[in-house]
Amino acid sequence: MKLSILLFTIFACLVGELRAEWAENILETLTIQEKIGQLFVVPASPRYEPEALFEAIERYHIGSILIKQAHPLEQIPFMNGLQARTRLPLLCLGDAEWGLGMRMEETLSFPRNYALGSIQDDRLLYEFGKMVGEQCKLVGIHLNLAPVVDVNPPRNPVIGMRAFGEEPGRVGRSAALVIRGMQDAGILACAKHFPGHGDAKVDSHYALPTIPHSLDRLEEVEFAPFRRALAERVAAVMSGHLYLPALDDQNPASLSHPIITGLLKEKWGFQGLVITDALNMKALSRDRTTEEIALGALLAGHDLLLYGAHLYRDIEEILVELIPAAFSAIERGVSEGRISMECIDAHVLKILSLKERLGLHQKRELPLPQDLMEQLHSEAALALQEALFRASLQVINGPLPTLHCAEYVRLWEDRPIPAEGALIVGVNHLDQLPLLREIYLTHPQLIVALFLPPYLVEEFPDLPIVVGYGVSEASERAVLKKGGVVIDNPPL
Repeated sequence: MKLSILLFTIFACLVGELRAEWAENILETLTIQEKIGQLFVVPASPRYEPEALFEAIERYHIGSILIKQAHPLEQIPFMNGLQARTRLPLLCLGDAEWGLGMRMEETLSFPRNYALGSIQDDRLLYEFGKMVGEQCKLVGIHLNLAPVVDVNPPRNPVIGMRAFGEEPGRVGRSAALVIRGMQDAGILACAKHFPGHGDAKVDSHYALPTIPHSLDRLEEVEFAPFRRALAERVAAVMSGHLYLPALDDQNPASLSHPIITGLLKEKWGFQGLVITDALNMKALSRDRTTEEIALGALLAGHDLLLYGAHLYRDIEEILVELIPAAFSAIERGVSEGRISMECIDAHVLKILSLKERLGLHQKRELPLPQDLMEQLHSEAALALQEALFRASLQVINGPLPTLHCAEYVRLWEDRPIPAEGALIVGVNHLDQLPLLREIYLTHPQLIVALFLPPYLVEEFPDLPIVVGYGVSEASERAVLKKGGVVIDNPPL
């Protein structure tokens, strides 16, 4: 037994040396332009005209892509085609916070984080992370930009239901279990948005939020889930575009050397991949040039500079205008001595080593199984989806009454409300609350199926409510079953 353990240890060390040797050997062969290209992440979707993407990848030696909207059956051949066009393998990132359904058609969506945070069963949270990781793997995602580990205060809609909750311990526990499951499935997880976006009053997609808290408060609340994620050995951390004067009164976090390098990497000892949130977001781009942003993010200590968008015109702007400008700025920064080659090499070696750890240096293309869609909708995945929705349900103002022959009415549908009789009323938007008030006054036999955060209906203290958080077929089925009504495949 001792001999077998010794042999395994020796083998593991040899493999590690071979991997390090591969990454280092590749690094020595790269031109400065090829090294700079490894730092960039660009959006990629088969739905858009590919020529601009092809040209950017080839001309600027792009090292990573962010998978956008598509169907799995078209996404895999598309990514294989991109892999065939590059000298080095592409690292493929994805947004699957609540499953592939966040970005991909005809794929499963699991509950949002806010719902998951209410689940007490550690096993279910771990299985959620593992299932999302397995599904990411099936469609070629290597690094999932999840989970969100921001602590979201009550009544703050900016991060909202993307957060596990408003209590740091609950957020950290939920995030750690999801990270563990995801990485056990062989997919890299990413904790975001460091150092904590939850208490922002504005959305960083549109403006730069200020987090005005003291260092003591940040340590107690915002930092706690990130420390838990690091203890779980999360592979990557994404920074947020946030101004925290207690940490750096000059620059937002994503451009701050004291925050990214001084705090995250040096003080906390994080050695994993550090990724920016999208550098084309208005939080930065309203007041800074593309060149200033790219240089600032790299000098702050990031390994990957990410650019993201959904609309074709925005993606085209990224590929045709922003990437060339950012690439040239970094190239000039090196030639002028503002960025050392040692700095570039350290970032690139980390990226190459990660690709090697994933085995991309040996096999970069992904097979397209004939039963891919069946695998993505396996019995195990569907059973887990149902279990998660059922476990995350919350009953407010219970116990629920027994309603005989209740009719289910969705307030987001344009249909008349029955004048009498028992009702289960579905609510999924704030605009529907005035109509709910009217129904509340005229229908004594009533249960609300709420697909919003529960604090939005505090004005109804005696109205029985089943909270399903986000609306989907699975969440509707779970809520209605709780309310005593069973329907199959509810139309949305």
